[in-house]
Amino acid sequence: MVCLVMFGGCFPSSQDLYDAEPRFNAKPSSVLFFKNTRSVFYDWTEKKDTSIELFYPSKPTVAQGQPGYRWFLAYNRTQETAYVFNEASKALESDPCKQIEWHWNREVNETTLIATRSCPGIYPEENFKFLVQSYSQLDADRVGYLRLASGKLSPLFPTLENKRRFMRLVRDYLELVDVI
Repeated sequence: MVCLVMFGGCFPSSQDLYDAEPRFNAKPSSVLFFKNTRSVFYDWTEKKDTSIELFYPSKPTVAQGQPGYRWFLAYNRTQETAYVFNEASKALESDPCKQIEWHWNREVNETTLIATRSCPGIYPEENFKFLVQSYSQLDADRVGYLRLASGKLSPLFPTLENKRRFMRLVRDYLELVDVI
């Protein structure tokens, strides 16, 4: 784990994350910390007639008009659990994801392919693993692409801001469920 005292926080190393087991329980102190310090980066909404709060990054993890996923946090106050879910963009709905590919650099070239994995799912355990594995790949300065049903490759995070928001969401979530 790498700690940056100047910025007031610790960031997980790639190996720490890769070995992490899925966790969903959120302690009240972690929730309070998140709401007091991190929620400024999120748009908050409460599901009507439930005890579920949704936190969408104020700047999305997908570029407008591009295939990709809009990631968000869900906190259940009654069960004191937190999960991460995603919504496919309209462009991704029309040309679905077949797999995620990780490349060494921004130039799409089949010879730079270093890893593949399945597309994010709907189950919390799958999303947890997707988050930590993607964070590890991004931390290693690799670039993710969506292999679409049409055969095209599309950047998983088209802009640096999309990537930054995703990485912040992963760190915030892992702090929320006390993995880091």
